[in-house]
Amino acid sequence: MKKSGVDVEKQKPLPLVYEEVKLDIGCSIDIIVENKLILEIKSVEVLIDIHFAQLLT
Repeated sequence: MKKSGVDVEKQKPLPLVYEEVKLDIGCSIDIIVENKLILEIKSVEVLIDIHFAQLLT
């Protein structure tokens, strides 16, 4: 995508902010495209509940 001129970032840190409190809980975005689309990459045989919770977060 970068060769095509698309802005792509990998492993971008994602802090949790709640009511003006910023928590650095070690989350990161796998891939973010054009600062608009978040891609969460999974390489598992079966998706389990924790994977869906991570996507919602």
